[in-house]
Amino acid sequence: MQTNQESRENNKRALSKSELSMQYNSTSLQATANRILRRWISQDPDLLKALKEKNYNKHCHLLTPIQVETIYDHLGKP
Repeated sequence: MQTNQESRENNKRALSKSELSMQYNSTSLQATANRILRRWISQDPDLLKALKEKNYNKHCHLLTPIQVETIYDHLGKP
């Protein structure tokens, strides 16, 4: 069983967009989940602005821990 600190540490890691998209859309196919996440990001100006301030690039495949936290803040935890 994980302690609260271990759980927090696990949440503070880099994730691929594919991993993150599947967290939000676990019942979808991988490609569909990826498209949904990309659409959510591109259609939310506040989220996109916050991510760009953290060096987000739509072509990147790996999201930094701070970018992941920003997405969680805007979309909620999956």
